[in-house]
Amino acid sequence: RIWYYIVATDGSGMTTTTTTHIYYADGTAPTIDNVTSPPSYLRTQDPLELYCNVTDSVSVGGAVLEYNVTGGSWVPLTMTRLGSAGTTTQFVATIPAIGSATTVTYRVVATDIAGNSRTSSTQSYVVDPGPVFNWMKDGV
Repeated sequence: RIWYYIVATDGSGMTTTTTTHIYYADGTAPTIDNVTSPPSYLRTQDPLELYCNVTDSVSVGGAVLEYNVTGGSWVPLTMTRLGSAGTTTQFVATIPAIGSATTVTYRVVATDIAGNSRTSSTQSYVVDPGPVFNWMKDGV
């Protein structure tokens, strides 16, 4: 961090000082870990709650969970900040229930307050529609 302020002096020797400002000399992206591992499958009516930890040497800005369904466009979900311990912040977001047999892929994008960002590796799970029962009455 670089702390600075400005002092201005006029011709008669009067001075004024600005408030102190902070400049973050940060060129390092945050790290992402402990992203919730996907289940092997999920039923169509079940949402998936995902957690992750984001660590930054200066200050974590935020995190976005991105997911897509069977290779479609990425859908962003702003993750909720749960709390911090030291330089690590925990986040959570929920992928809504997906209504058909398909594959859901997700990743986390974390950003620090200097604007540096990092994207986690992708993880996937299969949405299982469950068994289909065909009831017969009197053998028909």
